[in-house]
Amino acid sequence: MCLHGASVAGHDLLLALADRGLRSFYVWTPVLAADDREAALRGATQRDHAAARHYWDTDGTFAPALAAPLGLTPSETPSPRSPLAIAWDVYLTYPPGDQDLFAPQSWMHQLPAKTAPRLDPAAFRRTVEGLLAPHT
Repeated sequence: MCLHGASVAGHDLLLALADRGLRSFYVWTPVLAADDREAALRGATQRDHAAARHYWDTDGTFAPALAAPLGLTPSETPSPRSPLAIAWDVYLTYPPGDQDLFAPQSWMHQLPAKTAPRLDPAAFRRTVEGLLAPHT
């Protein structure tokens, strides 16, 4: 479980921006050897917030399904558990009301991928703030 990214791209932003309508959705997925439901529950408990929802990818199908639309390849998403490309350690943004999980407006990651920028907490926050800004 990547706990650093879940904090700076999720929980820390919720603490700062929840009053502006921000919602965070975490999908904890088994990637590393120690990743299991209990580890996901610990991560969720540490990032508990009224505006957060946490999900455990029980059968490990969500992360591979998300990898293709993001353009990720197996070499960019190394995992000891899967030879497939898997979208893990990714941080996605969506405009308010967007329903298509497989088409984020933007995203960042902490992978050896070149398809999107590496996670920069300040830049990610600016992107989120822009999505929350009232549009006239």
